[in-house]
Amino acid sequence: MRHGPRSGPAPPALRLSPWTSYRRPGRPPTRATSATCGQREDVGRPRGETDVVETLTLTELARRMSRRWPTILAGACAGLVLGLAVHVVLPTRYEAVAVLRVDAPDPARVDMAAEEALASSRRVTAEALDALGRPDVTIRELEDAVSAETVRSSRVLRVSYAAADPQDAAEGADAVANAYLAVREMDAERVGTRAASTAEVIDPARTPRSPVGPGRGASALGGLALGLLVAAPVSARPTRTRAGPAS
Repeated sequence: MRHGPRSGPAPPALRLSPWTSYRRPGRPPTRATSATCGQREDVGRPRGETDVVETLTLTELARRMSRRWPTILAGACAGLVLGLAVHVVLPTRYEAVAVLRVDAPDPARVDMAAEEALASSRRVTAEALDALGRPDVTIRELEDAVSAETVRSSRVLRVSYAAADPQDAAEGADAVANAYLAVREMDAERVGTRAASTAEVIDPARTPRSPVGPGRGASALGGLALGLLVAAPVSARPTRTRAGPAS
């Protein structure tokens, strides 16, 4: 007996939620990334396994640094060796200073900037080189070794000379100071008038006892501090672990 089409309402169509993962028969389910509730679960990562970054406390910092003491020791030794090496490689320089005073009837007419420039000029250094009588020193080396500066708010001029030997430094400073006075006199004689100002040495150069710059001990301490400064953050650096605290 043949029956006709069955009457009645049609069954509702199957609708999938946008967050539903459809799986074909015979295939394993895939792990999708959930965007709900502000949580993110990476594809392929086992459930419950996350990256944990622990907040570093002073106690934890001390524990890490004590456990990684070889790193700190290596940094300190490297810095100490570096500081001593720099002290040995860099040339030792001694600096001597001769002090002069410029006088004039009218102090306002004294141009200390011009006097300072004259003291370190080529004319003065050439005159000083002749007075020293040292063929091993060139005019360029003498110019690099000489410096002049004015004491602030005064008519006092400081002439400095740097050399590898302390006695050479003192002799060089005195030679430059005397050459400066000689050049001033020659300028006055060439003009044929009396100089508007006079200058004299009020404190001859003394032989320096210690070199310019840090000594061996200061260089070693500086290198040691630098090594510790680099090694300490490295030894205390936090590490990222999976499903566990930082160590």
